[in-house]
Amino acid sequence: MLDRVLTVDEDVKVRDFLYEVLSEAGFRALTVPTGSEALERLKKERPSLMIIEDIPGEFSGIPLAKKIRSFDKDIKIIMLGVSPRQEALSDQIEEAGINAYLSKDFQDPAAIKTIFTVLRQEGIMKPPTEKRRGRVLI
Repeated sequence: MLDRVLTVDEDVKVRDFLYEVLSEAGFRALTVPTGSEALERLKKERPSLMIIEDIPGEFSGIPLAKKIRSFDKDIKIIMLGVSPRQEALSDQIEEAGINAYLSKDFQDPAAIKTIFTVLRQEGIMKPPTEKRRGRVLI
């Protein structure tokens, strides 16, 4: 069975982009627009990785990560946001158990590489020699 990756982002373009990239890389990509829908989805299936948007709100960003950590310490979490905000939130990010903070700038090749790095570090993705899967260099 393919490892699942659940993306939570209100922007349909971000969800669609990550769905395509992750699917092409061989993962079972799942997407939802809100944190409350993500929590409902977690009742049905458990992803290996969650990519969540860093926006204010009860079921977004850091509060969502903390809620997930209250019942599952093992799901890997990457937060998508604006890089300068990362420095201001570094203590909260660590406290919430977020594995990586990723810029939402998908024009930056490092952004997508960070997702695959976290997957490799956590043993979810075997470290291949660099190769291309679809249009994605992993």
